[in-house]
Amino acid sequence: MRSLLRRLFYVAALHAAFYACYPDTGGLIKLYAWFSLIGWGLLVIVLNLALPSLQKLRFLAFLYDILLLSAISFVLAISMPQADKVSVLQKLRSGDYPTWKQFRGGTKQLGTGLKDTAGELQRTSKELKNQVEQLRNEKDALPGAKK
Repeated sequence: MRSLLRRLFYVAALHAAFYACYPDTGGLIKLYAWFSLIGWGLLVIVLNLALPSLQKLRFLAFLYDILLLSAISFVLAISMPQADKVSVLQKLRSGDYPTWKQFRGGTKQLGTGLKDTAGELQRTSKELKNQVEQLRNEKDALPGAKK
């Protein structure tokens, strides 16, 4: 079970790393990311169920992990959409490596949604508390209500 969770973490971490290093993506990145994460996640789950004896042989499990990481990296480098229509693999082959500025911009973009989500949760929580309080006050105002 731990090996499955570790491999699913690898899938998510590689997607995040590629996005952080090459954040200038096209408009379809969210759709691509969800389909890619789900597809690779399902493949990892199916392979984990199909190869249960692999977990007992550490060296083969290590080779399997390396092969899996290489395959995910290669497919992401080929297929990840970019705004300039040049694949990540072509950028790497031409020596266009990510700069620190690109990486910081990508990590900020990854974290921005989390900050917005936290703020939205706080606003929703306050709104729910206000509505519950309002309903309690209305209930107390009804004729025959027990106080």
